[in-house]
Amino acid sequence: MLKPSEITEGLIKADPEDAQLGFAKYLIVSFVTALVICILVITVNVIVDPLWLFGHSSPLNVGQDGFDERQLKTNHLHFFGLDADTLLLGSSRMTIVDSQMMKGRSFNYSVSNMLPHEYDAYTSFARSRQRKDFQVIMIGLDFFGSSQERVDALRLEAPEAYINRSQEWNYRYRSLLSLDTLDYSIRNMKLSAQLALGGKPTRDYYLRNGRKVQRDPEKERVNANIRKDLQVFDKMYGSDYRYNSRFREVLSVLRKNHPNTKFLVFTTPEYRPLFDLAMKNGRSADYSRWLTEIVEVFGGFYDFSGVNSVTSNSDNYVDAHHFRPHVARWIIDTISGEVNPEKPKDFGAYVTPETLSEHLAPLKVQTRQLLGQ
Repeated sequence: MLKPSEITEGLIKADPEDAQLGFAKYLIVSFVTALVICILVITVNVIVDPLWLFGHSSPLNVGQDGFDERQLKTNHLHFFGLDADTLLLGSSRMTIVDSQMMKGRSFNYSVSNMLPHEYDAYTSFARSRQRKDFQVIMIGLDFFGSSQERVDALRLEAPEAYINRSQEWNYRYRSLLSLDTLDYSIRNMKLSAQLALGGKPTRDYYLRNGRKVQRDPEKERVNANIRKDLQVFDKMYGSDYRYNSRFREVLSVLRKNHPNTKFLVFTTPEYRPLFDLAMKNGRSADYSRWLTEIVEVFGGFYDFSGVNSVTSNSDNYVDAHHFRPHVARWIIDTISGEVNPEKPKDFGAYVTPETLSEHLAPLKVQTRQLLGQ
């Protein structure tokens, strides 16, 4: 019979070989597992391409979540270049405009919450990708873009951050190994499956060709969206509002840096209750200043905001400030000189320095009426 000490000694002698073999197996299994996971992540991210790095289409990426439009559209320009006559700038209100609405070749660089101080950098980058001036730059200006508070609250990354990121030598390939990218891929696959099955998405999304499809909520949901927006903007246009003293300056810089380009500038139409809310909150003078500075910089603009038959009809909106695609078409047709018999006659007035005072006169009357004066 073996003594306990002999058994222990035997085990000790056997342990090193067994431990080395077990550790080697562990390393091999771990390596193979990690390799398989990496291959799966890369494969899914390449096929779905949620960051717009490659440009191919498949049944898995029909629907695209526009989770970061600044980066997505900048990626597209960097990796695929551009050949366009017209550039469109604006906020999420203008992202629903597609190339079919505009004459010639165009690129819509509008993104959610785009503010005036971003225009020049993104325009210059877009121009650099085609190495020639744009014939026309269209800009949809939002009244909320005149607020300094909005600039401070959003704390947006500088345009250069998005541009530099897309140009980093390993950005395209390191993104393929990212679990964040995988999460976006999974979202897009679910969205694409929903579309394939005839589902109705509850949020806006992009198609692979870059066209944005707006959600189509029921009337009850539209009314709920409007009520929510009015609560949000009540503070934005109320106690938080401060006019951006650099508004005129940033527009002047944009125009100065692109002297060979024609600018077609217009104001975006908010639903009338939202416009009324701004006036009730004492924004009449700021609104007049906003329009005045626009006309001073560009010499003229199309005004679709304020009170008219379009802004007074909730059927033209999905919430208090995002209008529907047919309204976007009326806007583009008007500034492009196209005759659209479906467009209401009172929607869109061209304002010049000579007509500005006359154009602003009804605003004073409307404001007094809203304030009960």
